[in-house]
Parts: sequence; structure tokens; C-alpha cells
Amino acid sequence: MTIETIDELAGLLQKTVVTRISVEGDGWNVELERPPAPPGVATAASTPAPSALEARAETPVEATMVGVFHEASHPVAQGQIVRAGEALGSIEALALRNEVRAPMDGRVEEVHVEDGQPVEFGQVLFVLSDGVDE
Repeated sequence: MTIETIDELAGLLQKTVVTRISVEGDGWNVELERPPAPPGVATAASTPAPSALEARAETPVEATMVGVFHEASHPVAQGQIVRAGEALGSIEALALRNEVRAPMDGRVEEVHVEDGQPVEFGQVLFVLSDGVDE
């Protein structure tokens, strides 16, 4: 087991709802564990798309993993209208990119991240508001 393999396993652990990984080999054992997401913190695997009735005035879009943020092919700007599921950017870790998508239709009220910026799990990247007027 190499340190690179352990780093890769740790990255995978951050991208799933799994909270513990244990790997055994001939005379060695590696266990990785992270605490479950606190109540109210959305993870990629647990976030259902909100219905129109569940929409809130402002919705933060948070990083679901540690890595480096990259802008989408069309960078998101304050005041821009976005649709549910639209790519807002991606987070890269261990040469793998995980897309950050808009959880709802809305307007980008705040942009808290720049292209190439390191981000932490749970860090607010964008704030969206509902009530899209076109």
C-alpha cells in the first residue's frame, strides 16, 4: 500500500456517503474514517432536488469535498440566472473533477470562489436566491 493509494482512498471517502474504509493486506491494515456530515449539511449523494414549495429565499451552494475549484466552461457571475442542475463549476481532487451543480432555479446573489482556489468541505461557494424574474 503506497501513500498515493491511501490519498486516493481518502479522496473517494470524501465524495461518498460512506464514512469508513478499511483495507487489509499481508501484515498491514489501513483504516480511514471521517465523521458523518452534520445535520443540515448536504452531500452530493444525499441532496434531493428541491421542489418549488421547498425553495428558500437564499440557498448556499457548498463544496462537497476538499480540492481545487475550477470555473464552468461559462463562468458564473453575480446576478446571473441559473437553472437546477446547471454546472456552476467543479472541484478537482486527485486529478478527478466533481461537478458543482445548482440545486434549484435561481439567481446568483453571491460568488465566494475564484478559478484555481483551494476549497474545503462545507465551504460556501455560491449563494442562490429563488424567485427568478426573466
